[in-house]
Amino acid sequence: MKFYYTNAVSARHSLFIVTSGKIFFACTGERLEFRCTVEGNPFPKVNWKKGQWMQLDDGGRYEVKRNVETGVCSLAIKVR
Repeated sequence: MKFYYTNAVSARHSLFIVTSGKIFFACTGERLEFRCTVEGNPFPKVNWKKGQWMQLDDGGRYEVKRNVETGVCSLAIKVR
């Protein structure tokens, strides 16, 4: 799983790649959830991607959340 961090204040973009080396399994009807914790002022924008280019947005089988108070950002995927 990868996420990209962009600092909105500067023109410079920082890239953080998170890979786990773990394989996740889920059965039909179950849900997988991935979380990361970020901090910064202003609060960083986190983008969840499938592969290098496909951005995963909230809606359909994907649920994207961010909590500015705790810094927790999450992606939940409903397995069909």
